[in-house]
Amino acid sequence: MVMAEAHQAVAFQFTVGPDGIDLQLSHEALRQNGILNGVYPGSAPGYLLVMAGYLGRAHHIKVDPSLGLLAKLGNHIPISMRTVLKALLSWHGWMHASHGRMSWKIRLWLMLLKIFSGLQTPMLYSFQNSLPHLFVPSVKDTVKRYLESVRPLLSDEEHQRMQGLALDFQKNLGPKLQWYLKLKSWWATNY
Repeated sequence: MVMAEAHQAVAFQFTVGPDGIDLQLSHEALRQNGILNGVYPGSAPGYLLVMAGYLGRAHHIKVDPSLGLLAKLGNHIPISMRTVLKALLSWHGWMHASHGRMSWKIRLWLMLLKIFSGLQTPMLYSFQNSLPHLFVPSVKDTVKRYLESVRPLLSDEEHQRMQGLALDFQKNLGPKLQWYLKLKSWWATNY
């Protein structure tokens, strides 16, 4: 068993003996693990912030959240927290700040990032769903970079042939594959 996934080993245990296999499930550990993985990579302060915003909105528009809304809210909080974290990780304004000085925007961004990413040590692949959306490069740029990368590996004749094939790909098959890749980039977290 891998040590990074040892927290899952608490949920069930089995022993092999002369009487057969004895399997013991801990439903409490399974429930806690389900809650942790459902809200992760969020934290308790981030959960409370989202909950306060949700309840404040419900109070403002005169909706009683106890009429089944809290049960539905529990399903949407992990998605909301991941969406907020994805938006926070997509902001690059901190890169343009002068060295040694932090503006109030950067301090607010860091505080929100710490709240929504959690104070605990992250688990393996825990931020996979929170990564910012990747853009799809154009076919022309991809073909150009490909030809630059294979230039040292090919002779002049092979490179001329490869340029012709690349131009054919760029005009015929490339745009269709590019369209499929753009569609996939909209629904896949990492295409």
